Amino acid sequence: MSSVHNKIKSFFIDWYFLVLFLCTTVSFPKIYKFSIPIIVLLSLVQFTRYYRKLISASYLLHGFFFLSIYAIVFAKSIHTVYVVICLTTCLLIIWREKISFSFKREFVSAETNLLIFFLLILGNYMLFSNGLKGLDTFLYLLVYPILFYGFRQLPFSIDLTKSIRFFILSIVVASTLLLIINMVNGTLSMTTNTYFSETLGVTHVYFGLFLGLGSCFVMGFNFNKNPLVNPIFDHVLLLIFMVILIYIGARMSLIGVFIVLGLYCYKLLSFEPYIKIISVIGVCILFFSVSYFFIPRVKQDLNYINKVYVSVKTNDKEDLVENSWRNMYRRFLVLSYTGSEIKHHLFTGIGMANVTSQISEQIIKDGYIYFKPLNTHNQYLHYLVGMGVVGLLFFCWLLYYFFTHQIQGTLGVFFMLFFMTTMLTESVLVRVKGIALFFLFYLLFCSKKVIIND
Repeated sequence: MSSVHNKIKSFFIDWYFLVLFLCTTVSFPKIYKFSIPIIVLLSLVQFTRYYRKLISASYLLHGFFFLSIYAIVFAKSIHTVYVVICLTTCLLIIWREKISFSFKREFVSAETNLLIFFLLILGNYMLFSNGLKGLDTFLYLLVYPILFYGFRQLPFSIDLTKSIRFFILSIVVASTLLLIINMVNGTLSMTTNTYFSETLGVTHVYFGLFLGLGSCFVMGFNFNKNPLVNPIFDHVLLLIFMVILIYIGARMSLIGVFIVLGLYCYKLLSFEPYIKIISVIGVCILFFSVSYFFIPRVKQDLNYINKVYVSVKTNDKEDLVENSWRNMYRRFLVLSYTGSEIKHHLFTGIGMANVTSQISEQIIKDGYIYFKPLNTHNQYLHYLVGMGVVGLLFFCWLLYYFFTHQIQGTLGVFFMLFFMTTMLTESVLVRVKGIALFFLFYLLFCSKKVIIND
């Protein structure tokens, strides 16, 4: 009981930060512009309190950093505001405490890798597009490393465990609000609802990312014997997250959670390896069966995959044209044409800014008049067709570096395994929400300035 009390107590914040959390919580797309002035004003108040030595430097920076994590789920502009505030806080602390800059660091680091990746994308935009329109999507690849370089100068560390707990808290709060809003609007139903999270300005794919990653973190905490609250509460929360995933139809995030769940069960079971393997396979088959029968989109998409296969095998272009607006037909066409572009532009790519437009235009030009523009829906192929083989290889280097330098074993493996799975059918790292979520935790897991507390 004392452990639960301590974890609740660890969330205690002063009234100024409490108001900031409330402003962040209500920062939906139509409201966030009114929240930003309040957030900036209260941030200035907190700066003043720090300058007058009413709060410590560590407390100030941690408060804003946890707010930045909490804000990822809500309006994207709020998260950006907090990242800028965190950068300002670092500079203020360095100036106020008279901390000398030190650049004697290892040449290869997670921060440096992300900066190089940003420069590759910047060069790609300069070569293949008329301007830099769209580059702002990738600016977190520049800002995050600078922020973490700032952390390196400070005499205190960032708490990874508490950071993840604030992220999970944001999912719980957002899910609760969405349930209430959908109930009031009369949009709750017994069938799949892909518009469940639209009030947040987030598609079901990205809200599924939040729920899926939160689920993986809950499993990681319990595997490390450090539950969010206690094992019973955590597994109930895990079940709720998975039910919402099923409800909103975030299929690939759900599959990612199933794969992590299989690994989680395998590691926890104390039987002989072959019995554990059979048990895990049985659990996976059970969950996939449940998905097939209780998620209409899964059954529907499997049927359409079969129809696409038959049409391709029989060279039935009429069927492909007539149904080119359907999800699985669109995915087949875009992957097929992506493969063709890769063959012709393997080393240089066609430009990150041109992937969706150039491929979609060619598909429509070839007679698929009902086709609606779509990106590759495969992150690995997206980087390959956009930046060529060099871009893909450097992205693979980022993944390899993570596995060899991340600081938290199973928790980090669950994080990366989930994302590597979802990236097979979604280009999640070409949208602000996906980039913010993935690369912030990437740096948190790999940074030398991060600690893990129980």
